[in-house]
Amino acid sequence: MLRTIKGRLTASVTAIVIASILLTTVGIISIAGNRMIQEQTEALQLNAEKYAEEINTWMENEKMLADGAADSIQAGGSLDTDFIQSVVDVHAAGREELLNLYCGTKDSRFIQSNREAEIPEGYDPVARGWYGQAAEAKDVIVTDPYWDVLTNQMCTTIAAPIYIEGELAGVIGLDVTLGTVTDLTESIRYAKGVYGFLADSSGRYIVHKNSEYEPTEHEAVAVSEKMPGLKELMEGTDGRVKKLADYDGSMCYFAVSEIKGSSWKLGVVVPVSNVTGPLLTMICVAVVIAVAVIIFVALFMAGLT
Repeated sequence: MLRTIKGRLTASVTAIVIASILLTTVGIISIAGNRMIQEQTEALQLNAEKYAEEINTWMENEKMLADGAADSIQAGGSLDTDFIQSVVDVHAAGREELLNLYCGTKDSRFIQSNREAEIPEGYDPVARGWYGQAAEAKDVIVTDPYWDVLTNQMCTTIAAPIYIEGELAGVIGLDVTLGTVTDLTESIRYAKGVYGFLADSSGRYIVHKNSEYEPTEHEAVAVSEKMPGLKELMEGTDGRVKKLADYDGSMCYFAVSEIKGSSWKLGVVVPVSNVTGPLLTMICVAVVIAVAVIIFVALFMAGLT
């Protein structure tokens, strides 16, 4: 066939058509693949923000409880011990997530709803971090998780200042277990291999799939120590999704969103395979179609000759 002009022309046309099909297929795969990855990473960031808002909503509800107890004492205009005790008891009733709800007064009295929590000798609420932070902020605050000396477990405190006649009279505090935020974080499994992690305002792990990263009575693990590549995300200087090797060596995409009510950070992790899997399927389908078209064109051109 190639010995005649017609044969050479046919072969040339066939080669051009095949090359065009191949180039078109590669172009489509490249554009569609990049778009698919972009859409997946955008969806990842949106999911991080959605779950962060769920945790923030829970936190705001707990803030309302602390603020409501503080408002009740302010409305009563009294620091009488029996009155404060009745306020903390009423606001703590039926709230199973609470470890304790209490009031520290400016004269160092400590009145609590949890009668079983033993107060250490010399305990001064005014000297505690939750009291100082709420007093300084003049607003409701959320502390980073810590080991509570009264209940002997990890918790976080939400505290609200009490003002009577314009002066700081005390601070309402409520201790909540990490169980609720742990459950909310662990619920982030909307696809295979996906998980969430939580870090406090100092960038230390609160909740993580790997229990070795979670805080204990004696230490807390910094995210940047275990995952240096997440440093900018944790500091808020870079909001882009990162592609990094996870703690187990698998390649993953990481997105981080701030929980507004506490400055904690929620991270969502998606295996790269979740993104590349559909992409590989698309490539296989495109290749099969391209090969089928090429075979058809070759047979058609051969038939013309």
